Amino acid sequence: MTEEEKSKEAAENQGDSENVEETVKSGEVGAEVTSEKFQLNDLQGLGEKKLAELKAAGISDVADLIGADAKDLASKTSFSEDKLKNWQKTATKKTPEILNEEIKGAGKDYEAKREELLRWEPRTALGIKVKSGELSTIDEVLALPTPIKEVEVVDKLLPELSEEILNVGRVQRVTDSGRRMRFRVITAVGNENGYVGVGEAKGKEAGPTIRKAIERAKINIISIKRGCGSWECGCGRPHTVPFKVSGKSGGVQVSIRPAPRGVGLVSGEIPRKILSLAGISDAWVSTSGHTRTSLNFSHAIFNALFETNKVKVKESDIDSLNIISGQTQNG
Repeated sequence: MTEEEKSKEAAENQGDSENVEETVKSGEVGAEVTSEKFQLNDLQGLGEKKLAELKAAGISDVADLIGADAKDLASKTSFSEDKLKNWQKTATKKTPEILNEEIKGAGKDYEAKREELLRWEPRTALGIKVKSGELSTIDEVLALPTPIKEVEVVDKLLPELSEEILNVGRVQRVTDSGRRMRFRVITAVGNENGYVGVGEAKGKEAGPTIRKAIERAKINIISIKRGCGSWECGCGRPHTVPFKVSGKSGGVQVSIRPAPRGVGLVSGEIPRKILSLAGISDAWVSTSGHTRTSLNFSHAIFNALFETNKVKVKESDIDSLNIISGQTQNG
């Protein structure tokens, strides 16, 4: 046995995955594992035969390996439970680095978006009207009963939307071949001036799933009402909600109350991001239920903002509270 094979075997049997990565990167036992995307064949000691054995057991990528039960997988393969746990530990440490890179690269720049709009061929009647100029504002589109089916409609009418990733989580599904792990992404978009949308998507890879969630958030975009609804303020600027609104999704209930100017957004991280994208700078948010469920929490806030359009308001209140729907004239 050569020195290289001895050092490789020692690194393979090492329990600590950090030492395995350091040995690999030092160049003593082979090539450096620094590829852009971490894959199964990048794991130390996993050759073609062992890789084929894993695939036969239903493990086709890193996500499947992380989500698999080591004890169950060991019974289906010739690998020990400890070795499988070491591989899972190494893959788990690599996954956040991959995820951060894909999150950074998920957004599209405006130049590329303009080029896409020039090549856009509408497939719906609504899209044809928008591209021809018959519908020139997003308010005209939202006033129609026709739902938005093409994300290019929103890109053309609201080109400067900001995007926020609210949550990136992993969900598992148990099948006959083992556990399947996928990403669930919740995103929000808005122009910080009266328009906001929330979307979610699931997928095997983080990057494409983030882009899909952003597109769904754009399709779900709504216009909200803003004003100066706090009796403590009276500044007349549309900086908060015009009245108290409530929303519910699953077991989460949310109430948004008008706050005087300068208070800020008294809320958690997810409501703060959504309200900021909607153009609300001051509000008191109270919640009840299991708010750790990011999906229901996000939709509850979104539903509460949509309630601003359902309340019938007198003309005198519109003038006194300076209630506006959508974006301001200077926005």
